[in-house]
Amino acid sequence: MDMNQFTQKAQEAIQAAQVKALRYSQQEVDGEHVLLALVEDVEGLTPRLLERLGVSVPTLKARLEEELDRRPRVTGGGTEAGKVLVTHRLNKLLITAADEAKRLKDEYVSVEH
Repeated sequence: MDMNQFTQKAQEAIQAAQVKALRYSQQEVDGEHVLLALVEDVEGLTPRLLERLGVSVPTLKARLEEELDRRPRVTGGGTEAGKVLVTHRLNKLLITAADEAKRLKDEYVSVEH
């Protein structure tokens, strides 16, 4: 997927998700990493939208952190330092977001998609 098709905010969210995966010592970045990155962006759109929907952002954040804590961790010399793979599930999600952007005739894929 071409990152140039994404808005600056969307690119930042994906990069932050990769950092989260590394901090959790996980080899793959998935949707939960991206959602956690979006939820933690207190000045971003995602927390405001969730609050409008009646979602407790602190509770959601805690649940995401619990989920990521349960996932397998990779340690030792068997992995390439700093390399994080995108899961099939997240790749599918990003493709769906790109399709939604096209459907709405948006030039770039944004956080909203």
